[in-house]
Amino acid sequence: MSSADAEQPRPLIASDRPLGQSPFAPQPPAVEHYRPPRLGIIHLLAWTAATAVLLKYNLALEMVRDFDVTGPEKMFHQASNLIHSMVFGAGMVGLGVLLLARARGPVGRLQPGHWIVIIDTAAAVAGFAFVAVHTWVTSVWLDSDSLWWVLFVVIGAIRISRAGLYTIALWRSRDGKCWRVCLGVSAACGMIEGLFYFAVAGGMSFRPWAMSLLALHIVLGAVLLLAFSLDLRSGLRRDWLHWLGAGMLAACGLLNVMWQVYITWFA
Repeated sequence: MSSADAEQPRPLIASDRPLGQSPFAPQPPAVEHYRPPRLGIIHLLAWTAATAVLLKYNLALEMVRDFDVTGPEKMFHQASNLIHSMVFGAGMVGLGVLLLARARGPVGRLQPGHWIVIIDTAAAVAGFAFVAVHTWVTSVWLDSDSLWWVLFVVIGAIRISRAGLYTIALWRSRDGKCWRVCLGVSAACGMIEGLFYFAVAGGMSFRPWAMSLLALHIVLGAVLLLAFSLDLRSGLRRDWLHWLGAGMLAACGLLNVMWQVYITWFA
């Protein structure tokens, strides 16, 4: 037998097919993870622009609502606005990359961080839009004191919708167990956040929900660190959009822990 014959692949036979499948049935194509374009200067410029827009948005809201706090609370509020603007500005860039890729055709299987970018950014944009509309309506047409509860009800509904989207992501994801646990805990956080806002709108005690959120965010941070260490140990390489989602989850989780500590023991 010549070397050329030896290098030729063996023809497919019926025994190579799954049991019960016709030997003439086409093999389904392997589904690969979506691979985003290389991170470039255009993405960084878009991130800077989105962050500036969100900072201006927060400043305009504070001016319209006459938001006035002093001391450490003011410093923490300003730092929180800056971090949130940077995080969700980056999320908007990531969401734009994913939507542009989807408009061009199928994108393949999404990694856990991709789901986080999509879900958290979409929920944030919905929240930004409703807060802006609510602020405009109550400052121009209606009395803000009589409709303050509407804001908390709608934000709570957005949070519960976020929990539902995370449940779908958990069902669709086929990645490691730790990343799937991250998605599941994020779904639980969204549900508890929705109940927290409903409790505030109804004038009920919100401290039990705040303490539950504090515990869930601590668990989420631990699982996120474990998932990262397992990926690092196995040598699994993931793209920048995945790590953007993981970073968004970590940054927002840390801020939520700080807020929950303040609400539970100092407010």
